[in-house]
Amino acid sequence: KVYLKLSYTRSHTNEKSNIFLGSGIRVISYNGRPTVTQGQHADLTCELMETNEELIQISWQKSTRGYRANHNFFLITPSQGPSHVKGRGDRVGFIGNTTALVGSIRLGDVSLTDEGVYTCIFTVFPIPPVISVAVDTPPVVAEGQESILATCTAANAKPPADVRWSTASARQPRSLTTSTNTTLNPDDTATVRVHLKGEPSRVMHQQEVQCLVNHTTLSQQKVVPYEIDIHYPPNSVKIIIHEKPPQAPAFQCLVDANPPPSEFTWKRLNRSNLNETGGLLELVKVGPDFSGLYSCEVSNPYGAASGFLYVHKGNGVCNLAVLTFNSFI
Repeated sequence: KVYLKLSYTRSHTNEKSNIFLGSGIRVISYNGRPTVTQGQHADLTCELMETNEELIQISWQKSTRGYRANHNFFLITPSQGPSHVKGRGDRVGFIGNTTALVGSIRLGDVSLTDEGVYTCIFTVFPIPPVISVAVDTPPVVAEGQESILATCTAANAKPPADVRWSTASARQPRSLTTSTNTTLNPDDTATVRVHLKGEPSRVMHQQEVQCLVNHTTLSQQKVVPYEIDIHYPPNSVKIIIHEKPPQAPAFQCLVDANPPPSEFTWKRLNRSNLNETGGLLELVKVGPDFSGLYSCEVSNPYGAASGFLYVHKGNGVCNLAVLTFNSFI
């Protein structure tokens, strides 16, 4: 009788060709210690389980009576098939299936010099994720309505990436929640999306959060910062006065809104001596008819607001009064 002991392992290969042990998949053997009569053949079976990673190579090693040093003697690749490294090539044949991740071999005409330990090694290639942070529809301020504030995506990875949100730097981290969605792609890669959710408010606008991604192909955790983008209607309108003596003064209309106003409209009751450029109003001249009520109206897709400036000129003195109020739509 000839005793053959079969051991098994598997390795990951990353983009830098470093070999290291991974987790979450296993190699199994159906005949961990086969016994065969001298002169007959021995089937050594092993199979890779619980993985969808890309198979790069199956390697067989041995340490036997005839050759104590552990060494490769048989290799199988999905693209080129089996190949012999050392020894009599006609004695070893591949009886497995690379598509099914079965690496079994048949060792023929077994002798006492073949007695020893045989190791089956699967080398798999993890695919790095494509990482992005965005939001499909910008969240809009709406009291009591939860929205997706941002989505962190780790796409087309093998195995699936571990994705999390860090909200420690945000002003209201406890009011934020997350949900995860994982999609298996046709090529056996996986796309993981983690949504950051909360009730949109102006105080959240431009607050920084971080997407954290871990994967076997990454030497360290990937940190992607993101500023929350909240849309809201014009909140307040301020009119700034620019004195330009001896010329007429200029008035500038400032507004808090996101996105910025798409339209500025300056008006003065029954008057036409206005020179308007966006949010800036320049008076052509200051005369007796300079007095009056001026308005700056602004709007964006979510609403509108107005600011008012009352000007009174008399006895050579120009008195200005700025009034501001909002009128949302």
